[in-house]
Amino acid sequence: MPYWLQLLQGLAVPVIALLAATIGLLQWYTAHGRAMLDLFDRRMEVYSDIRGVIDQITAPGRCTYETNFDYLRAIDRAAFLFGSDVNAYLERLRVRLHNLCCYENMMETDQRQEMISKKDVLLPKVLNFYTEFPALIEPYVRMDQRRASLRR
Repeated sequence: MPYWLQLLQGLAVPVIALLAATIGLLQWYTAHGRAMLDLFDRRMEVYSDIRGVIDQITAPGRCTYETNFDYLRAIDRAAFLFGSDVNAYLERLRVRLHNLCCYENMMETDQRQEMISKKDVLLPKVLNFYTEFPALIEPYVRMDQRRASLRR
C-alpha cells in the first residue's frame, strides 16, 4: 500500500472526530438558543398577563376582587421565571392592589373621604408599574445574541 494512502487512513479518524465534535457543539448552541427563546416567551407571557391586569385597573381607576384574583393568577408562574428582585416587586404590587381593592369596597362607609385620599395616594404607585416593571425585567428578557446588521 502506498505511503500517502496509509497517511490518509491515519488522518481519517482524527478528522472524523473533529467533525463530530463540531457538529455536537453546533447542536448544543442551537438547543441553548431554543431554550433561551422558550424562556423569553414564557417571561413575556407573564409580563403580558400582568400588564393586562394593570390595564383593567387604569381604565376605570378601580380595583375589584376579580381583578385582584386575576393578578394572583398572572403572577403565579413568575416565581419560577424571574429572580428574587422581580418577585419582591410583584409581592409589593400585590399588597398595593389588595389595599386598593379594600379601599374601593370601604367607600360606602362613614370614612369615605379618608378612603378616597388613601386610594388617591395608592393608585399612582400601582400605575408606576408601566415604568418600573419593564426596567426591572429588562435583564431577564434581553437576548444576548448579536443581531446581524441589515445592509441595504
